[in-house]
Amino acid sequence: MDWIPTITEGAGSVYLRIVDALSADIASGRLARGQQLPTHRALARALDNDLTTVTRAYGEARRRGLIDARVGQGTFVSETTARTAADIHYQVKTDLLSASQWTRGARSRRAQNACKRHRPKAVYLIPR
Repeated sequence: MDWIPTITEGAGSVYLRIVDALSADIASGRLARGQQLPTHRALARALDNDLTTVTRAYGEARRRGLIDARVGQGTFVSETTARTAADIHYQVKTDLLSASQWTRGARSRRAQNACKRHRPKAVYLIPR
């Protein structure tokens, strides 16, 4: 629980800079899978920042899948996202379906427009 993020000075919200520092530390290996992070209050005190900012940063990091919160235990680096490149056996490639491919089954103009707005991404797993 000794992790204190190195927050860069610059433009943007402080909570997003905390999330970016967390992400960078996970990618660099400074934070390991399952490692416990400081409590919201302890991190806010260490950064001399508001508790709401740290809570918002942890919420965004959890939304991105970087961390897991366990009730009564604390906040931990996610077991699934903090992987090194050697742990990943597939290269992930995303591609948007074209509007004509996605709207092929829609009959009315209204349905076609709805399909265009909500078309999903296709995800391909390519073995290395």
